[in-house]
Amino acid sequence: MGRIGERFRVFSEMVTGDLVVWNSIIGGFAQNGNCDEALDLFKRMKRAGFPANQATLTSVLRACTGLVLLEFGRQVHAHVIKFERDLIINNAILDMYCKCGSLEDAEFAFKRMSERDVISWSTMITGLAQNGRSIEALDMFESMKASGPTPNYITMVGVLFACSHAGLVDDGWCHFQSMKRLYGIDPGREHYGCIVDLLGRAGKLSLMKQFSSSKKWKVNQML
Repeated sequence: MGRIGERFRVFSEMVTGDLVVWNSIIGGFAQNGNCDEALDLFKRMKRAGFPANQATLTSVLRACTGLVLLEFGRQVHAHVIKFERDLIINNAILDMYCKCGSLEDAEFAFKRMSERDVISWSTMITGLAQNGRSIEALDMFESMKASGPTPNYITMVGVLFACSHAGLVDDGWCHFQSMKRLYGIDPGREHYGCIVDLLGRAGKLSLMKQFSSSKKWKVNQML
């Protein structure tokens, strides 16, 4: 675990800690994929009498997402009521529900948010698309364009993924072509991959081969 392991060793040798130290170690474990350790430390922190704050809960939600622990994530959500206007926590809640496959919870949380940014919208669009609700994902993209922030790189991955899984070749190609022109986004390997998948799923094998052999696709594959 490298630096995280060394920090944890030092932390374990401390007689007492403070909330900043607890958050640093829990956050480090969660960010590095050591989600079980992050949750174990969170439980130890609670037993030691330290109250969780925004930083703690964001890291714990990230750990729940990594382990797909929906029920534990719901318990954590119950702790964040007093931070319900915190955008970072709300985005972490959305991400957790979407990646745990609980779209109803995600939609409820999204509607309750007093503030939404491009991460909020992109998380919902991608979550809907990856959970078999492509048309709703594209409807949400239209709502985002009408009243939300400007789409970014991740937003367009979700949009193209939705088009691919819904078999919407013309729509997918239109969105792909508009990325640079409307939003200043240079297509990356994820976007090219979605288009190849879209053409393959639609049986457009000759077009898929042409696109796959294009110079831009090859360049992005090497990046």
